[in-house]
Amino acid sequence: MNGEVTMKRLVIAIFGLMTILFLNACSQGKDDLSKSKYYELDWIELKPEGEEPIRQGSLEIVDDWFEDDYPQDGGTSDYYYGAPPQASSVGVVAELDGKHVRVPGFIVPIEFEANLITEFFLVPYFGACFHKPPPPPNQTVFVSSAEPVKFESIYDPVWIQGVIKTEQTGNDIATAAYTMDFHGIEPYVD
Repeated sequence: MNGEVTMKRLVIAIFGLMTILFLNACSQGKDDLSKSKYYELDWIELKPEGEEPIRQGSLEIVDDWFEDDYPQDGGTSDYYYGAPPQASSVGVVAELDGKHVRVPGFIVPIEFEANLITEFFLVPYFGACFHKPPPPPNQTVFVSSAEPVKFESIYDPVWIQGVIKTEQTGNDIATAAYTMDFHGIEPYVD
């Protein structure tokens, strides 16, 4: 009888341990699943097939684009502040509409107080809209959040997660061919 009670206790202990391990594995899988539901979108994927590729990459390339395409008049020309004609595309990739995506970029605050924002543009390179002309509309994403979002600095790249839509919007700063409902922000790590 003593052996029978010990065996029952051992079976119960093993069953309990297996249950704990199973629940732990399920919760880890759930976290991985929620992270993987966002497709990691590259900026070039926002341009429809057949459009001329834009100049991308480092600030050095952006500086070359700026110097080659804009008059050197100290910023007094109206043309200086507009996107060059070859970079003004508003064409979108319709298949992206409604997708859960994750996009890297830089924040250009629109509606903010201190370091809390509710509306911003996400752009592919630093300085866009502030020091350089804005990127083409299909290389600009307007992001909105129902709750204020804390961000560290406009100088630091971030990953933005959310649902992207092929809706055009804009203001005095820029025009975006895409909008996004904000779901999350993380520091950019390549």
